[in-house]
Amino acid sequence: DIKISYKVKNSGNLILTYKIKNKNKILRLKILSNQIFGIRGVSGCGKSTLIRSMIGLRCSNEIEAIIKKNIIKTKEMYKIKNYLKCGFIPQKSYISTGTIRENINQNQTFPDSDIIELLMRFNLSINKKESLKFLNTHIGEESNINLSGGEIQRISFIRALLRRPKVLFIDEATSALDVKNSKIIMESLLEYTESVI
Repeated sequence: DIKISYKVKNSGNLILTYKIKNKNKILRLKILSNQIFGIRGVSGCGKSTLIRSMIGLRCSNEIEAIIKKNIIKTKEMYKIKNYLKCGFIPQKSYISTGTIRENINQNQTFPDSDIIELLMRFNLSINKKESLKFLNTHIGEESNINLSGGEIQRISFIRALLRRPKVLFIDEATSALDVKNSKIIMESLLEYTESVI
């Protein structure tokens, strides 16, 4: 069984509605701004499949989304990105060869000051000087720098949040984080995005 829970920071505006059908049961989810939705369930019950279906990364037969009266059917779920600026953080965070700055920026360029603010907030550095050194750190196969799973996950959050998505989809992306850092990140999300699933 999959269970849906949510917490509301402030009452928000409707962003989109999902209709999900499973075994003749229909579940409607209303995604509001300033809201965090949680999807709970035992291992293997389909949480990741549901998340990936909602954003259009996986084909599901029984799901549709409504955004501003536009109905998006299962096989067109990828079109959500045409209507909403979505972010996604998968279970397994990735890192590529290059500097930390290059891994965060990817195809965009963000001011170092914005990146440093999040590095310090997410406990990846303690001051500006250390942050700049960290940003210039080269990682990859030929580097002798090894990042922990928790550090890589925090970099994934920084990468996603700097892009200011309207809706951020997270698939167990805090699994490698300790309780303290997980709490810091969860409490920061709605400052950078309108809604979290």
